[in-house]
Amino acid sequence: MEQKIQIFLFEAEREAFLKKHNFMFKESQARILSNFNNIDKETDLLRDQLLNGELYNSNPNLYHDDEAQLYEDACSQAFSHYSLLHEMRRELTLTAVSMIYFNFDKTLRSWLFKEIEHSWNIPDLGNWIWRTDIKHIYSLLELFDFSIRSKIFFKHIDSLRIVVNTYKHGYGLSLSQLKDLYPEYLNAEFVEKGFMTLNNEHNNLKVSKPQLEEFAQAITDFWTLVPRNLICDDIQLITQLIQPKNKKKKEA
Repeated sequence: MEQKIQIFLFEAEREAFLKKHNFMFKESQARILSNFNNIDKETDLLRDQLLNGELYNSNPNLYHDDEAQLYEDACSQAFSHYSLLHEMRRELTLTAVSMIYFNFDKTLRSWLFKEIEHSWNIPDLGNWIWRTDIKHIYSLLELFDFSIRSKIFFKHIDSLRIVVNTYKHGYGLSLSQLKDLYPEYLNAEFVEKGFMTLNNEHNNLKVSKPQLEEFAQAITDFWTLVPRNLICDDIQLITQLIQPKNKKKKEA
């Protein structure tokens, strides 16, 4: 006899998930990434300071009769400063992206485990929930008739996962997936020239401010659209997803 299984996302819990997610996104913008909004002006200011005495005073013998060298060195140091700031902004943006994704991942797994475990005894549930690939978690949601892969926001949640895995692991399967599925997160030159073998993915993985906002909005959309009540028509479907080996034995 088929046994239905029902789980809930109560409104207070939904609001708590959304509040934490939105807080992490907004505060990462306000406290970290906003500090890089004016790096062009900062670079121009540094160049002017170098030209107007700082660089000359550091080595007057070198620059006393060579204004061209003074200008060249000032521009070079200013550009070097800009490049370091640009790279720092890229790294911190990817760190913020990873933080947002890991919070989503852990919140989703924790909620599903709590809701299923407190009413139904499914062997290996906890081990499976926390160790399985996120793709299988999506399959679990689909057993509860929430077809996450068909939602408009799913593209951004999926690309977010691959971006984070590429940032975490570097050269490998995730980078290949990113190039094939979502090349907009890699430099155009990197994609067009096929520099896959140069192992320089960390210099080519980038997330813009609009893309970061798309990631954050996708997670907001996810938690907003999850139904309050989710029902799986047969608990055995969950057992078979968690224990595929047992399923094969029964079929044999």
